[in-house]
Amino acid sequence: MVRTPSPRPLPATALPGRTSGVAALADELRPVLVRLGRRLRQEPVIPELGSAHAAVLTALGHGPVTVGELAAREQMRVPSIVVLLAPLEARGLVRRSPDPADRRRVWITRTVEGDRLALTARRARTAWLAAQLQRLDSTERLLVARALPALERLLLEEL
Repeated sequence: MVRTPSPRPLPATALPGRTSGVAALADELRPVLVRLGRRLRQEPVIPELGSAHAAVLTALGHGPVTVGELAAREQMRVPSIVVLLAPLEARGLVRRSPDPADRRRVWITRTVEGDRLALTARRARTAWLAAQLQRLDSTERLLVARALPALERLLLEEL
């Protein structure tokens, strides 16, 4: 059974211009974003492999990276990334290539099959999110759309 939370008005503390309002808004927004992200990651991507594998496969879509760069990007430790890469490589989804200039450095890239699977995963997650947005009325969808630029700005290192 899907639980649909009833809309609630903004708390008085979340009114613009109030410092405590910013903290209250953050306190309410954080768990919503966490649950939404968690739910999106639950969409099946790679049979028998978990969401962490899918996250690594998705992160490789930006071109060749070293294991260290990938670990930093995913905010993980290098040994954890190495463990996640092993089954992806075994399934032919990623490829390791030594750096011709520095044989100690290894570049990680997605294969054509990895690209195909990452695209399939992206489409599945987008379809799930579209279905959830469809459950909202047009006014609520408009509010979500209008919030996107501000939410994107939150991801910038400096405003």
